[in-house]
Amino acid sequence: LDREYLSSFKPISVDSVIQPLPPRLSPESFTFTYPLDQVDSVERKTDIALAMTANDSRDLLETLAMKVVSGYLLDNSASPLRKALIDSKLGDDLGSSGYADWQRDTYFCLVLKGSEPGNAAAMEELCLSVLSQECERGFDREKVNSVLRQIELLARERRPQYPLRLMERVFSGWLYDSDPIQQLRLSERLEELRNNIDHQPGYLEAITRRYLLENPHRLRVTLVPDLELAASREKADQEAMASRLERLAPEEMQAIRDTASRLETMQSEGNTPEALATLPRLCLADVSPHPLELAYEQERAGNFDLLDVKVASGGVAYLHLSLDLEGLPDDIIDYLPLFSEALGKGGAGGLDYAAMAEREAAATGALDFSAGMAGHINGPDKARLRFSIWMKALESEWTAALAVLGDRLFRPDFQDQERLRDIILQDRMGWRNQIVPSGNAYAALFAGRLLSRPLAISERLGGCSQARRIDHLADTVETALSELPNRFTTIQQEILARAVPSASLVGSPAVKAATRAWLADNSRLFSLSSPAALSPPVVAAPVPRRVALAAPTDVNYAARVLPAPPLDSPDAPALILLGLQWSYGYLWNEIRVKGGAYGARAAYDGVNGVFQFSSYRDPAINRTLAAFAGLEKFAAEVMDLSPAGLEQAIIGTVKTLDQPIRPSAAATLALSRHLGGESAAFRQKFRDRLLGLGADEVRQAAARVFTGLAEAPICVIGSRERINQENLAGDSFHLHLESLWEADPSLDKAASALNPDID
Repeated sequence: LDREYLSSFKPISVDSVIQPLPPRLSPESFTFTYPLDQVDSVERKTDIALAMTANDSRDLLETLAMKVVSGYLLDNSASPLRKALIDSKLGDDLGSSGYADWQRDTYFCLVLKGSEPGNAAAMEELCLSVLSQECERGFDREKVNSVLRQIELLARERRPQYPLRLMERVFSGWLYDSDPIQQLRLSERLEELRNNIDHQPGYLEAITRRYLLENPHRLRVTLVPDLELAASREKADQEAMASRLERLAPEEMQAIRDTASRLETMQSEGNTPEALATLPRLCLADVSPHPLELAYEQERAGNFDLLDVKVASGGVAYLHLSLDLEGLPDDIIDYLPLFSEALGKGGAGGLDYAAMAEREAAATGALDFSAGMAGHINGPDKARLRFSIWMKALESEWTAALAVLGDRLFRPDFQDQERLRDIILQDRMGWRNQIVPSGNAYAALFAGRLLSRPLAISERLGGCSQARRIDHLADTVETALSELPNRFTTIQQEILARAVPSASLVGSPAVKAATRAWLADNSRLFSLSSPAALSPPVVAAPVPRRVALAAPTDVNYAARVLPAPPLDSPDAPALILLGLQWSYGYLWNEIRVKGGAYGARAAYDGVNGVFQFSSYRDPAINRTLAAFAGLEKFAAEVMDLSPAGLEQAIIGTVKTLDQPIRPSAAATLALSRHLGGESAAFRQKFRDRLLGLGADEVRQAAARVFTGLAEAPICVIGSRERINQENLAGDSFHLHLESLWEADPSLDKAASALNPDID
């Protein structure tokens, strides 16, 4: 690099200082519109955002203090600003809110979702009123200590991509000419902050007044839905394009065609073998023949299976508790996600939801409840419906954290109907915010529901069908509130009556001793019945195999799924390899480079017995679906499976298997391997087969997957206008169009029938 490139440059002086924003002397407000699907309702679809500039990010002590202020005001359900906004009923939930320190001029932002345009001024007035009240009465020191413990936990925690997170922390200050090493000395700044809070009365209140309450550099934005906006934008784009085409002379049109042709040629040619040969490469001899192992010991605690995971965790402990729910009545399954929300956000142990939220925040770093299908290396037939509990806390707070878990799990309160109302409305906001940004995953899940019972249940629990159900419950919330408390009590009793618990733990010897005692003490609260047989599929009406779900988005997400063999199949190593190679080769070129999509992916999921193809932020649905279909020919005739090409493909696949295992993921991974049949011997056998793959094995594995291509289900999530255009294009991929948000919840179970006559 120096000889061929860098040495030809001479150093120059560059003014790299990024200047602060010029201060505004008075608050401002603006209103904008956003597109909504034409069949949707505009009621309570307005979002209101209020933001204030804060401190210079280079002042690390003030930045840390602002994080404490933000956490105090917003972190949990009992936090004063969050609680006031939810209790006001001015909106249904908060969006992404709080303090942001990733730029030179930091800021504090509040986003109220599910509101009305006329509520904007009232929302701003309420926020300022709460800030004023909190400053007048003074911050509660116990609540401040809870926030400080949360910051300490985050500082200690070794999460996935830990080295990258440290690098980002360094660059966040270095970019603005502050000392980069100071960004890593969080414990020193935290101690300094504690000292200031202890010895300077009103320290946090003064910062709150300066940056939030008395700061004129404040902006309010109101985002109002417009049912006609998407169609009018599409029409304007088409008219603008037609107008430009009319003004082009014949020679200009030909020049554009020539340029497009040259671009397509460049995109299709790729790098020459000579160019690729200049890149440094690993060879198979550089790859360890043995997989990375996660050491754990299995023991019994009361009537529980407990995995003692051998990972150093830096003073943070993690627990994953999994309850086998197979045989749960089918009419309960659809309510498990909302039940999990109510279990984690309601009252418990004789405390109301706010007091319980404060207690939980003081003792834990996170406590999550969820339900889902747990896979097995033998494939979907061995998948089990499980209820999962995941908790992390500082080791110094572990006994208190276990007590919180016990009250939430065994002594919940579902009778607070106002709290249940808030949870339902917040859940709807959550679903409406998350589906479109991750549309490729939801499209693949919706299509895959037709392939097996576990995938159908997974979609009912965590896909568009669950989103539709919550939307329906929110629309009929008064009726729902009359029956949900009893239903949730029944679900809790059913879970405890049939649960077969297993647990996995990362922590110190003291943490493990406390957990063993807690499990033994509470084992009597589980019936500990034998695992039930798989419940039969629900008989339901046939559903279309090629579906488009219309949503308010300018881009599309397409997915096609095929049945695939289980993870213990001889084909499995080749299928993982193929997914990676197709994602970064054929699909990248055809769908991203040529088709203009933001991304494309092929992925083999052995525990669920499925192979998925999907695109992300995609302007060309039919072109993408044709590219998925074209993979069969590419795999058979074009794919590089020369000795050198196959070696690089194998090495790339091994890289995905040898990821560092951080403490935060270790408890879950150990339990997943244990329950899913993934032994050390299995992983070694899998790796041996992967490292020894031959070209014929890879091609044959691909050919076997594509035998189901003609009947492979398809789902597209995208704009109604674009889907209609694609359907009118006369392509063979005609899609049955539904609205994402307007559907009869009784249809959610349709895919569970696995009817061979499905259209």
